[in-house]
Amino acid sequence: MTTNSKIGVIALHGLGGGPESLGDVPARLEALGYRVSAPVLIGHATTPTDLEGVQAQDWVRQIRHEIASAEGPVIVLGQSLGGVLALIAASHEDTVAAVVCINAPVTPSDPDVVEHLSALAAASRRVPSGSTMHDPHAHDSGYDELPATALVALVEAGDEAHRVCAHITVPVLVVTSRHDDVVDPWTGNDLATRLGGEVEHLHLDRGGHVACLDLDRDTLAGAIEAFVEKVSAGST
Repeated sequence: MTTNSKIGVIALHGLGGGPESLGDVPARLEALGYRVSAPVLIGHATTPTDLEGVQAQDWVRQIRHEIASAEGPVIVLGQSLGGVLALIAASHEDTVAAVVCINAPVTPSDPDVVEHLSALAAASRRVPSGSTMHDPHAHDSGYDELPATALVALVEAGDEAHRVCAHITVPVLVVTSRHDDVVDPWTGNDLATRLGGEVEHLHLDRGGHVACLDLDRDTLAGAIEAFVEKVSAGST
């Protein structure tokens, strides 16, 4: 694999998914010469049981360690939960040069939702996962169900990202799928207005929540490539 000495890329998947849910984005960036890491988030790529009891800060610590282990500045891109973690990491780590945030639930926590999920978590309940794929040939191999405790952790992470986003001054590419059936597209619009630095906002018109796999995947990958190249050029 060729490497780019200027910058690295850390690519983060969503809740219940795995690196494969990022489609060919990591491979396309590697083909351009970037050092790409696509870690499996704690509790993933095994069984839903391994997600039980995982806390938001467990994922945050994992990503901060990943960033610290990188050689020099990095761009952190993430889909859904991965986008939330990317924003939180950018608020902590000076070596984060930019963020790509794809359909991330960056919202203040709703007390009623938290109460409901906490009750389900206390009863060790699970809920169905997944979202509608508009491309009939696309498939996401993530978990079919999620422990309620993992959803509580996601809500907590989204709440933290919402609190810190105004303090993030690095460039951010916000990606919003108009037909997202998991995260209200309004969320991306709100995030784009709250960030403290330069923002590019890409609206995808055809696919759903797992945008890297759905109908807009080529448009999205091209936009990410252009954004990464722009940031990389500016970091030299």
